[in-house]
Amino acid sequence: EQINRYLNNQPQLWADGLMLKGNILAQMGQHEAALKSYQRAARQYDYLDKLQFYQAVSLRALGQSDEAMAQLDKGLKRQGRAYFQLVYLKAMLSYEQKQYQEAALLYQQLIERRRDWALPLLGYYNSLSQMGEGPISISHILDLALKLDPEVVIHFHQQDLLRL
Repeated sequence: EQINRYLNNQPQLWADGLMLKGNILAQMGQHEAALKSYQRAARQYDYLDKLQFYQAVSLRALGQSDEAMAQLDKGLKRQGRAYFQLVYLKAMLSYEQKQYQEAALLYQQLIERRRDWALPLLGYYNSLSQMGEGPISISHILDLALKLDPEVVIHFHQQDLLRL
């Protein structure tokens, strides 16, 4: 309600405020309301690939994977500032849909373009594992991720253990 009042007094910030409002709603788990806010912001900022990323996150949370993929593809066509986030989320969705080869290719793209990020290495490792690659043949990927960010690797594996 406070955001709505503020936006009514600041029309030049209307679309930015709606994106922010969508982010707040998404953080609160209110993804349907967040999507409505993002869609209203898109009337002015449809060219922002970050907006497609936010929409895809909420669509994924609502279990609407196909719609999330469509938003990601729309954002990726722009090759904008959120490119890495869009590719990463698309790789995650591909993995969740058991499209391991597609996920591996997307993670590989990220690894080639950003060598300082451990998460794509872990996603690549898991994708290859699901495709039947033996742990010995791909263990060097985990070694690289550990060198980049040991905390991320440890957290990642703790989450895997909690799922067992």
